[in-house]
Amino acid sequence: MPTIAVLGGGAVGSLIAHELLAREHTVQLLDASQAVLSDNKERDPGLEIRRFDGAELESYGAVLGTCDLAVNALPGHLGHRALKAIIDTGTDCVDIAFTPEDARVLNSLARTREATVVVDAGIAPGISNLMAARLLDQIGSESIARLDIYVGGLPVRRTPPWEYAAPFSISDVIEEYTRPARLKRKGQPIEVPALTGRKPLKVEGVGTLEAFLTDGLRSLLDLPIDDMAEYTLRYPGHAAMAELLREADLFSTMPIRTPNGEMAPRDMTLELLKEQWRLEPGEPEFTHLRVEAETVSGETAGWTVHDTGLKGWTSMARTTGLTAVAFADLLLDGTIDDPGVHPPEAFGKEQLFQNILNKLEKAQVSVARL
Repeated sequence: MPTIAVLGGGAVGSLIAHELLAREHTVQLLDASQAVLSDNKERDPGLEIRRFDGAELESYGAVLGTCDLAVNALPGHLGHRALKAIIDTGTDCVDIAFTPEDARVLNSLARTREATVVVDAGIAPGISNLMAARLLDQIGSESIARLDIYVGGLPVRRTPPWEYAAPFSISDVIEEYTRPARLKRKGQPIEVPALTGRKPLKVEGVGTLEAFLTDGLRSLLDLPIDDMAEYTLRYPGHAAMAELLREADLFSTMPIRTPNGEMAPRDMTLELLKEQWRLEPGEPEFTHLRVEAETVSGETAGWTVHDTGLKGWTSMARTTGLTAVAFADLLLDGTIDDPGVHPPEAFGKEQLFQNILNKLEKAQVSVARL
């Protein structure tokens, strides 16, 4: 029976631990918060829990020494250092940490340590990468004029002023809003500020959302497609307000002096938004992904993925976590067994692609062709 360590017990990490435990694996959930661990243990008594600070890099060897697989579900600011420490132990890994670093710089280390690693293994990046690779195989690079990815998780309620609630780490949402968006235009990679390029997108059953550029393409920039971009979806007006916060330096990590000592504006903003962007337990919400290629002849091809949550799990936890679990299954059964660091598009061939989509559809995640 495989032993799996899930690092991070947030909304997505908890879902991953729950699903892997249901497969009758030995699952160890590691988190710095005893309250988080206790909540997970109450829901899933079969879990092994352990307090663990992901920033203590020297402790990874002892923690992962008996594990067959690690799942890195830590916040983005810890993710890259954690992944390096995981690889250093020689442990295979599925990684969903949204880090600014390119994890492929660790490929040589992973090959040396004989660790097989799948990074960006969520919904977007993740499923979006698989779909982009399939479209490239099906249509051919010479026939794709443009590839656009749209993704977002939102509450059904529209409470002013933000009309938003965060389905995952708020610090990672702020990362989306501050990290420059990399895209391709006329075959050349360029950078533009996040939150720009705003345009409407109609979503069936939801209405008109607003799409804006964020840094979600990552490794997809290496695909031979001349025009590519990824957009985040929110209700109209949200991006403009978030842009005002950014331009006012309220997302800045540079400490400022206050009568009570130094404080980074981002830390204060984060504390305020934790309440204002709080997703209430069990409230209606949804996640929507659209991967769309336009051919040189003007035709459209691609897929949509849509979920509204199930059995108390949010749609973002399900679409991200179930994808990570699907990759974990493929690592554990030896289908993926190639030491190194691999982005999801490396597994976009028909059989593996369909295998993962089948797992999502079996879990009642809606997947449809355009």
